[in-house]
Amino acid sequence: MSLFLLSFLISFTLSISIIKFRYGLDRGRDSKSHAVHSDEVSRMGGIAIFVAIFLIVFLCLDQYTPILIATFPIFTFGFLEDRYHMDITYVKKVIFIFLSSVAIVHLSKEYAIDGGFIQLSTDINIEKYIAIGITLISFVGFSSAVNFIDGLNGYSMGVVLITLSIFSYIFHHNGLLEIFYFSTLILGAVFGFFILNFPQGKIFLGDMGAHFIGFIVVYLSIYLTNHTDISLWFPLTALSIPVLETLVTIYRRDKRKKRSGIQFSISENGHLHHLILGLLKQYISVKNYNATTSSLILLWHLILNMVSFYYRHSYEALILILIVNIGIYLYLYTKLQKYRIEDEI
Repeated sequence: MSLFLLSFLISFTLSISIIKFRYGLDRGRDSKSHAVHSDEVSRMGGIAIFVAIFLIVFLCLDQYTPILIATFPIFTFGFLEDRYHMDITYVKKVIFIFLSSVAIVHLSKEYAIDGGFIQLSTDINIEKYIAIGITLISFVGFSSAVNFIDGLNGYSMGVVLITLSIFSYIFHHNGLLEIFYFSTLILGAVFGFFILNFPQGKIFLGDMGAHFIGFIVVYLSIYLTNHTDISLWFPLTALSIPVLETLVTIYRRDKRKKRSGIQFSISENGHLHHLILGLLKQYISVKNYNATTSSLILLWHLILNMVSFYYRHSYEALILILIVNIGIYLYLYTKLQKYRIEDEI
């Protein structure tokens, strides 16, 4: 608990300072059609989270220092994009994330091997390489996923807070105290940012923060499945909303590029959270549509995580839950297309 409070205080204090000094201001709706905010707000919230985690790891949990060092390629491109608004293509971002992924796999030796009905062995070369490949794809994919859902106040970090709270409980319940401490300090750092981001959006996470936290969540997911009797189907199902958002976004933007020649990295208003926001604006009147939309999706995510946690030891049940959630997501995404606003929200 002391690490949680310490990381919370550092992150919160740094976030307040960034807000006060207006460091790394974002561009609002006037310059970005997909933005749901109209004012200039700092995108450097990820710095506050990163510094809080790095300081405490350096002082108290130095065994995790290599894990954070592995994230420096992500830190580099994220900082350049958030601070200086550099237009870094998606391919270049993937290269940076891939470099971080290779580093963390090499340093941690944690591979995605427990697929429930499929168990890979690191003693067999071909299976080890398959596990490494799945692990690298997971790091690149989910780092992007957190960034894709980081479009509303509190949405992406709310997802992380809910799921990592459950991970932390499992770590503690299984006597994995060192990774429990690491997980809780991440929760504290994220929460210190979250209360300033939600509901009013006084500070934004930025690309660096989103990719960094997504990267760490993947590491914790793989560690959890390698050191408990829980398979990879649990984190996959618990985090399936951002995963589905990523797959649909890749499909949508690839189709857009072929049709109109627009670069993949150019953002747009096609995410499910944009569609839900459009629906709310048409039918109800609330003070903060942004935060209301986030709250609805986070409620969905919370229910999904609680059900997944209850059936965490049954990969068969988790697969069924995943299939049902895929159906719910695709149904909503298809039915809400008429509420998409092309130019601005």
